[in-house]
Amino acid sequence: MLMTIAGLYLLVKYWRGWRHDQAFKLFTCVFLLAWIPILVSLVDAVRPQSTIGVSVSHLRFAFSGIFILHVLSTPAAHRRFLTLCAWLLLFWVVDGWCRRPSDAICSVLRYPPAGRINALFGDQGLV
Repeated sequence: MLMTIAGLYLLVKYWRGWRHDQAFKLFTCVFLLAWIPILVSLVDAVRPQSTIGVSVSHLRFAFSGIFILHVLSTPAAHRRFLTLCAWLLLFWVVDGWCRRPSDAICSVLRYPPAGRINALFGDQGLV
């Protein structure tokens, strides 16, 4: 939610400069490719109120994306972001290695007896 509010603020503040920015134009096109079908589906929606809610709530992705464009606008920010992603990935790998021999989550919680990690899979799962 904070990214959405910040993105809306940045859009209002820097609108004139961003209209000619290639990254902003590309992001806008990609967002509209996902958002316009939602609006078109409103014509034949079974529950129009729900579809209106979904279409309005998807605007948060647009404003959050604008915030991300602003934050990652320099090469130094790209490098810092990729470094943080690499550290997060390394943490996940090490956590998986530590957890595998003991079949426990963070060496404290045990997996369910059926070996099911989440509710989507398994005997009574959705998949």
